[in-house]
Amino acid sequence: MQEYKSRLPNLDSLITFDAVARHQSFTLAANELCLTQPAVSQRIKLLEQEMGIQLFERFHKSIRLSAQGNEYHNSVVVALNHLVAASEAVKTTSNNSTVKIMADIAMSSCWFVPQLTQLKNEFNNISFDLISTDNPQRYLDPSIDISIVHGEGEWLGYKSVLLFEEEVVPVCSQSYLDENGPINTIEDLVRTKLIDLIYEKWTWMNWAIWLSESNAPHYDINRAFRSNLYDATILAAKNGVGVALGWRYLVEPDLLDGSLIMPIAESVKTSNGYYLLIDERSPNLEQIEPIADWIRKKFQNQKIFK
Repeated sequence: MQEYKSRLPNLDSLITFDAVARHQSFTLAANELCLTQPAVSQRIKLLEQEMGIQLFERFHKSIRLSAQGNEYHNSVVVALNHLVAASEAVKTTSNNSTVKIMADIAMSSCWFVPQLTQLKNEFNNISFDLISTDNPQRYLDPSIDISIVHGEGEWLGYKSVLLFEEEVVPVCSQSYLDENGPINTIEDLVRTKLIDLIYEKWTWMNWAIWLSESNAPHYDINRAFRSNLYDATILAAKNGVGVALGWRYLVEPDLLDGSLIMPIAESVKTSNGYYLLIDERSPNLEQIEPIADWIRKKFQNQKIFK
């Protein structure tokens, strides 16, 4: 919508209308707004002329909203509340320090959000924006302070720190094995129900690639379920749909608490990994670096690296 000035009443008129509608009185509205009663009455009269409707029914010693006035007041209240909320949000953001962190969807849901309470306790004077995307073109958005991304480690103009190397393992629930029998070999694995990633990112791995990297003979893969979202495949595995591929670090908490198990010990390591990126040109480096260092240490302290 364009040309707001020509299409919308003056904001002061709407605020005055709201006050009169709430009080059902020009005098009480005038007291609230620190105006004279004639000034309030004149504003309402001009608003009615501009809108081409009668907003109030006027009696000898009282007024009340007309049917059209009542309908309009409901919309005005919603609009004014939205403006107040937006204004307060902007003021709050400008008064607080905000750090923007970007991660792919798998990292966001499997690691960052579970760590958020500890992160906030450590940096309680900072608010955090999390931008989750699987679009690699957005990883180097200049508005982002810290990125946690999957790749080979080279991003021009960015300081990159390897958080963990990639290791991909089969995972499923114990209930799945109880219902479908044991999986002791790769042959057993390919005959069972597999949960696969829809191959959209060349740096990610699906079952065909995993089996090839494991030097397994060619097999027809029995796919029970596919998704382009990593966390959806892991949730399906937890719920007994089949066997999924788990990025070792991301599923480590699930392996520790028993919600997932590795039916066989085979794993595939690649040249990729997850990296923490900081734009070396950022004007906020002094604020960003302690947070980045906290994230790095959290990964170093992960059980699988001990």
